[in-house]
Amino acid sequence: MKQKDDEFIDVEKRFRDENGDCLRIQSQYGQVYSSLIKKIKKYAKTENLDALQFEDNLNEAKQVFDDMAYSLKCFWKNPSHDKFWEYPNISSDLDSPERWSGVSPVDPVLLDTATAEYLKRPWMQLNNIDLFILRGFIFNEVAHYADGIKSGAMEGRIDFAYLLSGGKLDKTLIYKLLFAGVKFTIQWILLPVLAAIFYYFGYETITLWILIAYLVTAGIAILFIPKRYFQNREMRDTQNKLNINLGKLLNVHRMCSYNTFNPSQLRSQIADLEQHDLHLPPPVYSILDRAIQRDPYVLLDE
Repeated sequence: MKQKDDEFIDVEKRFRDENGDCLRIQSQYGQVYSSLIKKIKKYAKTENLDALQFEDNLNEAKQVFDDMAYSLKCFWKNPSHDKFWEYPNISSDLDSPERWSGVSPVDPVLLDTATAEYLKRPWMQLNNIDLFILRGFIFNEVAHYADGIKSGAMEGRIDFAYLLSGGKLDKTLIYKLLFAGVKFTIQWILLPVLAAIFYYFGYETITLWILIAYLVTAGIAILFIPKRYFQNREMRDTQNKLNINLGKLLNVHRMCSYNTFNPSQLRSQIADLEQHDLHLPPPVYSILDRAIQRDPYVLLDE
């Protein structure tokens, strides 16, 4: 037994020496790796594994977690070497996501692949890894849902102001004002100005036709006021519904940001999302249901 313990100590020392940068305790990586070493060593002793199997498991776990960490920060513009996740600032990052090059920092395809590999290895299960997976998938859903609202995709339309602004709130407002000004000018000012110019140069017939065209377009615009009113009201109702759904997603995301929460309560909130046709990625359910089996009342970030 003492010989095996010594062999395990040698394996752990070699692993720490080879991955010294990652194992700095002040880094997020170091915190996870230290917990993984303890968990895998305990598993190896319980299952009576030898030192070689212990080392293989350590290296497997590191590869799986490295892939997972990369997927969580895949679209960060300047990712930190010590961190793979930063809690997004909902009020600023969703309105102006300048810290990453995509809609969210997460690559959900890579995270799905890494999560599948993680779930194949129950011996490396850690609460904090579970939480990072949940946070990654859920924030990615929040970010894409919010982006769909702002871009108009959720309503089956295209918001060119949002697309041209790159998702930045201040630029979106500027483009909206610009487009509104151009539309007003074309609809109500352009033709009268043209009519005045042609009249000034003595083209009375052309002036008359321009004025007739102006009166026709103005009349059509006035006749369509009731239709536009109902269309705008329908659009507002749709936007209100979408914003309510976004609020529900944000509540789920907010719960996951705590270091301790009730997984059964979170599962209940997710079930409420499903009643509104909001479905999270399948790995979320797998991770959460497995956590509930361990403890239905407490999920700690440890």
